[in-house]
Amino acid sequence: SNFTTSLLIGLVDAHYHTAMLILGVISVFVSLLLIYLILYKTPVASAQYRTGLLVLQLCFLIFDVYWCFIFVPLLSLPNFGIFCTGFMCTTLKVDVNYHMIFMLLISIETFAWFFICMLKRHQEISSINSPHRYSSVIFKYYQYCLSLMA
Repeated sequence: SNFTTSLLIGLVDAHYHTAMLILGVISVFVSLLLIYLILYKTPVASAQYRTGLLVLQLCFLIFDVYWCFIFVPLLSLPNFGIFCTGFMCTTLKVDVNYHMIFMLLISIETFAWFFICMLKRHQEISSINSPHRYSSVIFKYYQYCLSLMA
């Protein structure tokens, strides 16, 4: 029974790596396409927050590349455990805890830039006399502080 279990785990692991590789390639292609569209096809009305969208998309791209090619976590259920089966764990023997810290930092950075993009979009569509509208100096200060925190 142990031989069958290890054979089944090896088979699942092989299919999982193939699926992650395919999903990673598709995700990288879509991210690069979106970066191209943001750079060259952004409407004039949205050009003012192009930088935020670019950084946000780069955060998504870094997350996807790291998750699908470098980290490649394998979740062990019903016992909650994470096994790293990617390049960094198998070849360079980097501990899973370091990967999780890096993923947390990338997630916080992504959330911060998403918040900056939504705040910028809110400022663009709010009326000039709205009490919720910030001056450009205050907005740049918020943007700077959020990017530093992340």
